[in-house]
Amino acid sequence: MGKNTPLSRKYVHSACKGVTVVSDDSFLKLADPFSQAVSTLCAGCKDYFPLDEFRWEDTGETIAATRARLRARAPALLGWLSTVPGSFTLLLLGLVLGILLGIVAGLLMGGLAGWIVGVVASLAGLVGAVRAWGFVEHKVRTGVFGVEDYRQLK
Repeated sequence: MGKNTPLSRKYVHSACKGVTVVSDDSFLKLADPFSQAVSTLCAGCKDYFPLDEFRWEDTGETIAATRARLRARAPALLGWLSTVPGSFTLLLLGLVLGILLGIVAGLLMGGLAGWIVGVVASLAGLVGAVRAWGFVEHKVRTGVFGVEDYRQLK
């Protein structure tokens, strides 16, 4: 975590005007414009509500609007690859490429040697996909938004 990364942030529920302090993983999920978060907890109501019912106390912008504004700044493909479906697509692509390499190796090498190469290639494909997702996610944070941590964004 960078030296300018806030540890918490406050938001206000439009219905009850209650203020909630969000921190830790919950704050990171709300701050990440590509996370799958669609609701959050109101400390006053003690229940979950959609993100468009909450405004950041310091900016007055709804959490939903902030996330949409930030997502719009990222190139569409990079933004999509930063989402859960995008990361699973990378994993699937890595696995498929590894399996295809294994099939080719099996045909060329035959038997057990081809099977071993296939397993190693599949694992390498998965590892490569995970590393690619990390690279994409890092490029979005640092290249598009200029921050090391999404919690630094407003």
